[in-house]
Amino acid sequence: RSLWAFDAFDYRVLRFGADGRRRANFVAPARSFAHVTFAADGRFFLGENFVGARSRVPLRTTLPFMPGTQRFGDGHLFEFSRSGKLLHEHATPTHGGMGGFQGLTSSALGPDQRTLYYTSESGPRIMRWDVLERRALPDLVRTDATGNELFFDVRFDAAGRLLVVNGLGIDALDDAGRRIRSYPLGSFGWASLGTPRDGYVYASNFFSGEIVGLDLTSGEVVARTQTGIRKSASGIDSFPA
Repeated sequence: RSLWAFDAFDYRVLRFGADGRRRANFVAPARSFAHVTFAADGRFFLGENFVGARSRVPLRTTLPFMPGTQRFGDGHLFEFSRSGKLLHEHATPTHGGMGGFQGLTSSALGPDQRTLYYTSESGPRIMRWDVLERRALPDLVRTDATGNELFFDVRFDAAGRLLVVNGLGIDALDDAGRRIRSYPLGSFGWASLGTPRDGYVYASNFFSGEIVGLDLTSGEVVARTQTGIRKSASGIDSFPA
């Protein structure tokens, strides 16, 4: 019941309790971590948000180089024990996204607890990695890089469907990567998902700052709010009741 928050520019991993009180930071290697994925046995995985040494698109900010290097990061997956001991650094391949610098930006551990599904934000691939064999698996989905289908955050719901945000809404995929259902949200910029709970999921829009609550059964948006935080609403989650 800790909420994890990440400063990928300053290499800090913060944790907060359900009561809002700040807990001790998690001490991790100086990498651009920006999300955490938990396994059923208590192990957890941190994904390195940045990769490479340059951007393909103009940026209005400066990405930091890793200490002692001239690159943003490697886009690797770091595996930790329940107690926080670093077990493995997985050399996960990444796509880079539209800018070329997006590494392992979102991930979800499959029902088998060994296949990690992950994306490079705004890229055309949903990639897979076997965390036991420590090797890449064939992509779950790979679309035309020049097309309009882009992938952002991924989460599994209680039915075992992989939910993926595609900028315009959410798609539910089966274990072969086939689209089972689409949930359009009516605008562009949807990039982050919370953990699906009790048949509902929250999503946030990076550009507008909106947050919606979606009924996964009916497809109805049952809650909508405007946070006023634009071009930075890049992560969301919720505590279980």
